[in-house]
Amino acid sequence: MHLHAYQHRTGLNCETTCMRNVLAVYGIEFSEEVLLGLDGGFGFGYFERRDNGPDIVIGRQQIFSGQALRLLGVRARSFQGSGPAILLDQLKLERPVIARVDLSELPYWNSHGGAPFGGYFINLVGHDDGQFTVSDAGFPELQTISEDALNRARSSKRSPPINPERWCHVIESVCGTPDLARVGYFAVDNCVRDVLKPGIGNLGLPGLKQFAAGVRNWSYTKTGTVKMQLWSDGGVHDVAALACQLQSLGRAIEVFGTGGGLFRPMWSRFLHTFGDLVGDERLLDAAQTMTSSAQLWTMLGRNLLEVGPESSQAVLDQQLAALVETIDRIYQLERKAMDGLRSIRPPATRVPPAAAHRNTTSNFA
Repeated sequence: MHLHAYQHRTGLNCETTCMRNVLAVYGIEFSEEVLLGLDGGFGFGYFERRDNGPDIVIGRQQIFSGQALRLLGVRARSFQGSGPAILLDQLKLERPVIARVDLSELPYWNSHGGAPFGGYFINLVGHDDGQFTVSDAGFPELQTISEDALNRARSSKRSPPINPERWCHVIESVCGTPDLARVGYFAVDNCVRDVLKPGIGNLGLPGLKQFAAGVRNWSYTKTGTVKMQLWSDGGVHDVAALACQLQSLGRAIEVFGTGGGLFRPMWSRFLHTFGDLVGDERLLDAAQTMTSSAQLWTMLGRNLLEVGPESSQAVLDQQLAALVETIDRIYQLERKAMDGLRSIRPPATRVPPAAAHRNTTSNFA
């Protein structure tokens, strides 16, 4: 059984790639940047580990909120449940299944259980002889996974508080045509509000401040050695806890499905695209500020990826000092961007005719 209407395409981010590819089955084409912007999940999250393993840093505040689909007039259904039956029922209805999993439990990633992350998404697009066919944003070809391995990946509890909890999502129907100029403002306003005043202090700008404080303590909290998978040979080795933390942060920023720069380039491109569409200088100004932040995040991530198990203590201390300085600069830029978009609403004047004419799905794709 395979969903022939589904076209596998790689992408920048697992969640937005999954949404983009599933929407295409229903004849709806949007870029990942637009889906990220409409979903309102952009932001920041910081979760300290109680041991000396690497703290978790993410560039989104919500995981599959469903807001983008609702704003696009798409009726979706979310469900939980173990085992293959609940998934097979949806595939029999010709519906691709967006499944949330622990990345480290996907055998074809060959991570050997290292770096657990329960906020990863894959599309299930077929099943045959006890094996599910997987469309994964990180691979140019379709992958396969056994029913048992998939259940382990969906049920993993190895990355609290970001465990997959067996969540899955399907699109049931397309209900209407979106007015992007209107829903875009709603999405930006909702996102900015959540970044400035999140429900918990680990998220948004408060979370970024917590992260800055946590980084300053890593010399004392990240001591001894921890297990880490090295990309040089694929094996799991004992490495200095601080080296593991710094390289893990580099991977979170640049490698693990953020589009590079911890989602900042993607969100700044959304603001540019939307700002051009509606002719709003506030959006364009914020986009430029976020581009500056994105450049710092990218530089930071690439530098941290150079940290290795052989790095001396002097090199680790130097990297840590640069990290502290860069995070402070990033905070100021992102505070400026969010303050500039605070309580943003459509301008009182009408949208210029040229911009109104461009208000089509194809211009956002």
